[in-house]
Amino acid sequence: MDEQPKVSVIIPVYNTEAYLREAVESVMQQTLHEIEIIIVNDGSTDGCSSIIDELASKDKRIHPFVQENQGQSIARNNGMLHAEAAYCYFMDSDDILRKEALLECYQTCEAENLDFVYFDADIINECQSTSFSMDYHHDSIEEKVYDGSDILNYLIDTCQLKIPPYLFFIRKQYLLNNDLHFFPGIIHEDELFTMLLYLGATRVKYIGKEFFLRRIREASTMTKRISWRNVDGYFTVFRELGKYAAGKSPLVQTIIIKYIKLTLNAFLRNAHEMTMVDKLRTCGYCLSEGLAKYISLRVFIRFLMP
Repeated sequence: MDEQPKVSVIIPVYNTEAYLREAVESVMQQTLHEIEIIIVNDGSTDGCSSIIDELASKDKRIHPFVQENQGQSIARNNGMLHAEAAYCYFMDSDDILRKEALLECYQTCEAENLDFVYFDADIINECQSTSFSMDYHHDSIEEKVYDGSDILNYLIDTCQLKIPPYLFFIRKQYLLNNDLHFFPGIIHEDELFTMLLYLGATRVKYIGKEFFLRRIREASTMTKRISWRNVDGYFTVFRELGKYAAGKSPLVQTIIIKYIKLTLNAFLRNAHEMTMVDKLRTCGYCLSEGLAKYISLRVFIRFLMP
């Protein structure tokens, strides 16, 4: 008789054949055996399909699904529809999960009745054209149970908010109760998901361990040149958070304003190489969405400079 899975690991896949096997095998080798591995092939055109079929033939815990290319958000959402375990973990198809990660996260959530736990990650930098810098560690955070809004407020104030879903291990019922899913058709969808994840939670805990290895590669979204898609993605996130804030507590509204201000200024600082046409369109967006008041004068001047 098959064991009931304790964790559903959801892996969207699109053209990552060079890394896919290592990523999936890092999940297969977890010390927590009672898992299901839901792989959603998002219309890959390389050799990913063959690798998925081969791995699935070796491990009955792997459940492969195929869809036409619709993007990572829809792939993850479709994966959630098939999840049968009590917890969900969103894995990327080009990274590595340390073998003890799922067991420790599961035991912690069960012991303390948590909505989710979050943890740290280290980097594998394969991007030779740039010295990529990103810190996936948290400092000075006690390993105790927090309210989601309270710890989110602290993380924003101390510039420690980490967005990627692979840093979170989440109770599925919490996702269902809050109708949490990934916004389709945009990039930076993780920003919206993670903000709403924290804002709806009442029992959250940090585990100060590097459970994840994040691979930075030339063709990844994070290393691509900033384009209008980035603008559209961020402003969609801001707009959706504005809708969420309506009628919420003063604390939630303050947190969302702080997040928008911080993120908008950080984005504009890094977007100074955009074309002047896109810069002017971005300025128009800021005015029409009522966000211009959040931009610092120094950032605005640098953004408009050629």
